[in-house]
Parts: sequence; structure tokens; C-alpha cells
Amino acid sequence: ITAAAHAFERVMTIKPDHYAASHNAQIARLRASHAAAAAGDWKAAIAHATRAIRAAPARHIPWRELGLIAQQAEHLDLARCALTRAAILELSDPETLNRLGYVAFGSHNIDRAERYFRFGAIIAPSYANAHLGQAECLAWRGDVAAAVAAAERAYGMAPDSAQIESRLALFLFMAGELARGRRHYEARLRKSGNVTRLGVPARWQGEALDRHHLLICSEQGIGDEIMYAVDIPATLARVRRLTIECDPRLVPIYRRSFPRADVGPHHRRDGGAGKIGHYHWLDPVDPPDLHCEVGSLDLMLGGRGGDEPRKTPYLRAHPARTAAWRRQFQATAPRLTVAIAWRSRVVTQHRAAAYPPLAAWAPLWRVAGVRFVAVQYGHDWIAEAQAIKRDFGADLTVLDDVDTTDDMEEVFAIAAAADLVICPSSTVGWIGGALGQDTWLLLNRPSYILRGGDDIPGFPTVKVWAKDNAAPWEPLMVEVAAALATRRNRA
Repeated sequence: ITAAAHAFERVMTIKPDHYAASHNAQIARLRASHAAAAAGDWKAAIAHATRAIRAAPARHIPWRELGLIAQQAEHLDLARCALTRAAILELSDPETLNRLGYVAFGSHNIDRAERYFRFGAIIAPSYANAHLGQAECLAWRGDVAAAVAAAERAYGMAPDSAQIESRLALFLFMAGELARGRRHYEARLRKSGNVTRLGVPARWQGEALDRHHLLICSEQGIGDEIMYAVDIPATLARVRRLTIECDPRLVPIYRRSFPRADVGPHHRRDGGAGKIGHYHWLDPVDPPDLHCEVGSLDLMLGGRGGDEPRKTPYLRAHPARTAAWRRQFQATAPRLTVAIAWRSRVVTQHRAAAYPPLAAWAPLWRVAGVRFVAVQYGHDWIAEAQAIKRDFGADLTVLDDVDTTDDMEEVFAIAAAADLVICPSSTVGWIGGALGQDTWLLLNRPSYILRGGDDIPGFPTVKVWAKDNAAPWEPLMVEVAAALATRRNRA
């Protein structure tokens, strides 16, 4: 593709007004830009999109595509500038306005985002994504009923859009409309980038399982796997035989927790548009005859709700490792040990609103008589931990010999041995809930995981500390710190 672009660009150096050459150079550069973006090479993707603009600076599409690439790369200023230029060149393009809306939304400028989405809906009333954008803004403001209505309008205009339908499902969960939410949530499986599964049997449709061997397939991130695994015990009670696919890091934990099931790690390779899952590892003598994604168990089990309470804890930490950590924690002075994480692994500018900034944690760091043990994971968190200790005098222990990103056996054992787990919405919170450990989860609301209520169904040991999206974190963190001091006094 790049060679073709060079060839067309050479023609343009000879004859600058050669329309076909400029048009083809633009197309080739945009295709090269998309290929680089798919490979995660954002620098190359932006460079190719910029070259596409040089080939046709008066056309709005290359500007729009540069804006999209820059938005995906988290270069929001560049995205805003490029999309604004595209809108100036072609104001009647609702897609450009929609992307400008999402750039504003990602920067938490909800008023501006709403204006872009509304304008897009005015100039193209049947453009479904403009209505979905309005739904996002309404949900952010806490008007969940209106968000559902707007998302339903979008879905009615584009019933084949997996993105729109899956977002509608989350708004329905926020509103507590669980039955409808579960049905629409199946649309997530049609979204681009999902795992293509080679060699799986027919999909389970909710029929009786007493004569079947079911394969539960992993999906999404490791935190989602742990959250959805709450429905594995009920499934295990119904099947003749169960095989569970999971993240390799969870294999020993699942084998310990579900001894009647066969457990294997997922085997995936890059397939260009998404991952390809292989299932050569299944038992060839008695292979599964049905499969189900772990996030669909709730739907297929009939959405038990309160009729059949979920059983917790449903995952078990390594007993010896847990005992060793507990002895270590009890051997030193502080009377309360808290396993803590302060963010998720991936924090984009938009997602940053879900995590209190380090300074907002100050009231907690300063509670005396509490030892914090870091179970933070991902990249660059060691420097953050050092800043926490330096700036706030926190009694924060970083376990240098524990890989908190990949060694789930140790992370589960640490969480089980601590007195309390505290974190915002992240994998660590689901670990605490799955273990039946006292867990304090810091959330923005509305949140789809609350299912329209104040707590997380099926996780009775998880206490939710919630605030509105637009509210600052500091007042809530003062409340959490006061509760932590009370908890320390009872220890």
C-alpha cells in the first residue's frame, strides 16, 4: 500500500493537478493509516493520514480520518483540530460531528458533546450514532431513563449495529431492566475485534444440561472473566461435564475452585481484525457438545435474580500462600492490613474519571495504624507508589518479589490474607468479591454493574462507595477515610 502511495505521489510531483493520482494517493495513504492503527503503530498511522491530507487538502474525509486516528491514539487536541477542519469543509457530514462529540465527551466536556450530537441528529435525523451519543451524555448526567430512550431510538434506526445494541444493554442494566439488558447484551459477541473461535461445538441456547458436556469460553479482560465466573457454580450443578477456558493466569485458581471441572488456558493468535481462538486442547474422547461465553451464563441460566442467590465465595486462594502472607502481615505493628489498588491497568483520558487522582487518596493514606499493601498492576505504577509514600507519608508496602500483573496466585493470596481490599473499579475489586473478602469499591454512578441498585448483585461482601460522575472525588474519599479509621479501631 505504501509503495502504491509513493507511486501516485510521484505522479503528482510531475502533474500536481492530476485528479486521479491525488485521489488514489489519498486512498492508499488512508488504507496504510488504518493498517498501522490496527497494528497499534499510532505514529505511523498519524503520519500516513497526514500524507493523505497533503494529497487532497480540500477534501474533508482525510481530515476526518486523521481525527479518528488521533482520537484513538489519545491525541485529543490533534483530533479536535483535524475534525474541526473536516467539519468546516463539509458541515453536512454527521459522522464528523459525531466524532467531535466523542472527543468532547472523552475530555468530559459534556455540554459541548451534547451540542455536537444534537446538531448531528438535526442535519441527519436518521443517523443512529448521533442518538447514541446523546444517550451517553444523558447517562453521564444520571438521567438513565432518558439515556435508555435515546439508545432505543438509535437501535431502532440501526438494529444491526452491535455497538449500539451492546451500549443499549448497559443502559438497560443501569436502569435495572435486567431481562431486556441480558438479551441485548448478546450483541457484544458481534462486535468487531472479538475472538473468532475455531473448533467449538454448537452454542448452548438454555436447554437442560444434565446430558451435556459444556465448554465455557473466556472473553474480554481478566477482571471481566472473574466477575462473570460468579455463574460457574450454578452451571456446574446442572451439567454432566464442564470444561472451562480461562486466562492462563487463572488456571491454577480455577482448578482449585472448580475441582469437578476441566480447566484449560485459552490459546489465541492474532488474526488481523481480532484474535483467533483454537481449541485443539479439548478432550478428544469426550469433547464438549455445547459451548457458551462466560458472560452469557446469566442469560442462559434464566436470569435467576433473587430466586436463586449466587454462591460466594466462588474462588479460592492458595491456602498455604494465604497463610504465609497472613503470618507476615500479623508479625508487624499496624493493626489493619489493606490490599489496595488505585486504578486499572489502562487509563485513557476518558476512563481517568473513574479513578480518584492520587492526591484525592490523601485522607486514606494518612489514616494511622493502617498498612497498605499495593496490589496495583499494569505499567508505571511503581513510580506512583513511590510518590504516594513520599508526598503523603503513607505506610504503603510494595512487594518487590511479586508480579502483581501476571502472578494471580500471589495476588489472590494477598487479597485473601489482608483484612480489607480497597480499590476503584478494577480487576482487584472482582478478586476481593470472588474470594468473599471485605472489599470497598469506589465507583462513579450510574454504573451498569449496580444493575439499577446501590450494591452489586451476587457480591455481598463488596461495599460500594459511589458518587455522581461530575462530582469531585475528595468528599467521598474523606468519608471512606473516616470509615477506615473506624474499621481500624475495631480491629
